[in-house]
Amino acid sequence: MERTNFTFVSTSNWLKTLALTLVFGFAGAQMANAQIFVFDAGGLPPVSPMTKVLPEGECGYQFQWTVGVSDPAGPATATAYITTSTVSTSVNPGATLMQLGFGQTYVLDVIAAVGTNTLTIRKDGPSGSVTQTYIIIVDDVRAPQIYGPGNMVVEVPSCDPDGVPVNWTVSTVDDCDLAPMLVHTGGPASGSLLSPAGSPYTVTYSSTDDDGNTATYEFSITVNQSPDPDPIVDVSGNGQFSVPACQPSASVYFTGNIYDCGISAGDDLTGQITVSGAPLTVVYIQEEDGFAFFEAVGNLAPNIYPVQVSYGGVTVSTLFNVIQDANQLPDIHMPGNLTFLLPACTNQIAGRFAITVTDDCDPTISLNRLSFTYNNGSGPQTLTPLPGFDLAQGYFEFERQLTAADDGAVITARYTDGNGNTRQVDATLSVTSQPDTWAPIIIYPSQDINVDLDPCEDDPALVFFEITATDNCDGDLDYAGDGNPLTPGSYTVTLNTLSGAGGTVSVFPIDIGGRRWLATLDPGEYQIVIAAQDLAGNIRQEDFQLAITQDPPPPTNLACNVDINFTLDDNCQRFVTADMVLEGEFGCADPNDFRVNIATDDDPTNGNILDGCGEFIYEVTYVGPDIDGPNQGGSGGGGGGAVVNGFTGAFASGNWNTGIPGTGTTPGDVTFTATTLSLVSGADDGVFASISMPADGQLQFDFDFQQEADIIDDVLLIDLNGNIILSLGDGPDDEIITGSGSVNESVQSGWILIFSITGDDFQTGGFDSFIEVTNFRFEEDATGGGGGGGTFPFFNWEDCWGYVTGED
Repeated sequence: MERTNFTFVSTSNWLKTLALTLVFGFAGAQMANAQIFVFDAGGLPPVSPMTKVLPEGECGYQFQWTVGVSDPAGPATATAYITTSTVSTSVNPGATLMQLGFGQTYVLDVIAAVGTNTLTIRKDGPSGSVTQTYIIIVDDVRAPQIYGPGNMVVEVPSCDPDGVPVNWTVSTVDDCDLAPMLVHTGGPASGSLLSPAGSPYTVTYSSTDDDGNTATYEFSITVNQSPDPDPIVDVSGNGQFSVPACQPSASVYFTGNIYDCGISAGDDLTGQITVSGAPLTVVYIQEEDGFAFFEAVGNLAPNIYPVQVSYGGVTVSTLFNVIQDANQLPDIHMPGNLTFLLPACTNQIAGRFAITVTDDCDPTISLNRLSFTYNNGSGPQTLTPLPGFDLAQGYFEFERQLTAADDGAVITARYTDGNGNTRQVDATLSVTSQPDTWAPIIIYPSQDINVDLDPCEDDPALVFFEITATDNCDGDLDYAGDGNPLTPGSYTVTLNTLSGAGGTVSVFPIDIGGRRWLATLDPGEYQIVIAAQDLAGNIRQEDFQLAITQDPPPPTNLACNVDINFTLDDNCQRFVTADMVLEGEFGCADPNDFRVNIATDDDPTNGNILDGCGEFIYEVTYVGPDIDGPNQGGSGGGGGGAVVNGFTGAFASGNWNTGIPGTGTTPGDVTFTATTLSLVSGADDGVFASISMPADGQLQFDFDFQQEADIIDDVLLIDLNGNIILSLGDGPDDEIITGSGSVNESVQSGWILIFSITGDDFQTGGFDSFIEVTNFRFEEDATGGGGGGGTFPFFNWEDCWGYVTGED
């Protein structure tokens, strides 16, 4: 490496100035023309190159020179620097100039490092710069120092033929080299396994610093083997052995260890280990390196035996005590888990448990001395084990029906062994009843029900729906009955009128997959509230709403056209109907309820057929029902006693409500003729037809029906309060039947007549279920009806006439 340092220092050290003035005065004549002049400490000019030897303990050579500079043209200054080519890192070279007074004379302080140093001195002045160079060689002649353990003696334990690992530490230091190289040059390395066979061992090291100086180090290791000891016979742990109670003797195991350096794995020591003093025989020896394990076995009666064990000339004695165990009480192990849970909805469970009885002297358990009892507070009861119990193992299983009353019951097991020792153990059962906290589930229409009545319909809306209340513990709950409060195990259905004229809700006599209900409601808003309570007292309440709407009926306002012309057909005729000659709004009236008669044409006998050309008089007469439809101020009401035969007038097909009573999608068929009404079941649901009684009167009809299993045919008559006045046609459950009947019943205005075929989303079984109604007759009471009587309709009407003109 090469290092460079230079320094200039100014000082006013007057002593050095005086000394240097004397020196320069002495040699002034010789150097009068020099611009740089240098003197060493002896006052002589230094030579170059020069060689210096390091002082002991130092890594650098320090000296001082005197330097003077001059310049013929004016003042001059001096600088100095030094560079070193070396591999040592211990000392940095340096060159420092210190000015003496205010002149041009300096003291040069130099530190030269180990290696070759180049010292440069430079003068700078008006006439230019001048340099002078010196080569200074500093030699490091001191070798590194090596430190080690010195000669070593190592003792190898007896029985160790492989030797021992030996460790040592060797280090080296140098005055100038911070990390001199240390080399192991001979002998074993530290940590080597050394045995007496190779002893003694010579170990050598060498160390070289960075200036090439080398030192060596040597020491010896002597390994000695310790002598083998006598074998060690270890029979500790064999002081006592127990013979079970009730047995005269027992097979006894006597064990020990032999520690000997001469034993190796795989040796056969049979016959070399002997046991005396008791009838014990060595039956097993396991040889390993340096030791052996042995077992001796014999059948010994209770006694104290002086046992001697010998091996390799070494004998060890010990007292071996074989004692008899005392007779013990029987052991009774009661069931580990006697906690039972009665799940919700369950009042009893089968509890199964096991008891184990053992005894040290009884080979089998005697049933004559064994008892099991059970006491749940009602007195002790004998517990009988289940078949298959094991007397040899003393294992007994039991099963008992447990209820909540068994909580805290005590099981007692008692046994007396053959020596008269008795043990009794009790165990307590815990029976926990899981409470029923689930309220009943109410199944009801998932959405509110909306019904829009025909504006011309005077009857209330008939709404069918199903309600079921079921409980996880109690199953399906019963309807509490009309007007009855909610009680455990039942449910109630309440109709609340939110707005409107009100209505009734009645339970249908049908209970297939849910009880069916019928609400008879006038237009308005209603709430159905269902409350259900199970036997545990849990209550749930649900509700839904029914909205019955009906637009106002359109007014009926009709009059005859005074004069109207018709074009005749090829036969010189024209069929004339009421809607052709009446002017105004029919409203809820039906054109078929009016009869047209052309009185003065060519053939007055054919009613509403216009015959021939010319002008003729026509008449319009009301012939429709006089007791049906919303009252619009009709002038009837005094005649009374109107009679309807068949399905005409107030009982015409258009006045009946029909639909699906269940949840299916394919309704049955409803067919009307003038004299019959027929209902036939559909593919997956039934059908119903209902009508409100138009007035007080007498209702008569005959009916035939056929129903297959799980299907119900019903003929029902329900009063204004929802009471079922008449219920016919329902046969026994799950029975295919046919039948017929007749009805002759006094009815009141507003009562509902229902014909219904219902089932639980059924499929037909190869034939149809049906109801067929014939000989239908209604006779209004003589007191008159709400819509009129005699020949007058429910709206203002007077028979009228006008002229018709037939043209080609």
